[in-house]
Amino acid sequence: MISKRFNKNFHDVFAACKTAIRKCGFSIESFDENKGYIYASSPPSIFSWGEEITVEVNRISTTTTEVRVESRPKAQLFDWGKSRENERMIMESLKNMLE
Repeated sequence: MISKRFNKNFHDVFAACKTAIRKCGFSIESFDENKGYIYASSPPSIFSWGEEITVEVNRISTTTTEVRVESRPKAQLFDWGKSRENERMIMESLKNMLE
């Protein structure tokens, strides 16, 4: 899991998270803005059967929001670093939009 704080309001960060997930080629399965959760998945590849991705968006203050991204393999024990790469891709995309 990786996390980062942004000096932006919650609503803007939550919307940017959904955009970042789609830009990375992942599918949003469900989300709840009131609870600050986005559930997504990655497609299967030659390295994995796909991953389940959880993005948690937390309001720290009116102008500060924290994002946590966690990716886990769907059907295997070892994912050859694919989950870590998914987390990094989403966070990099998010940084490019918000910083």
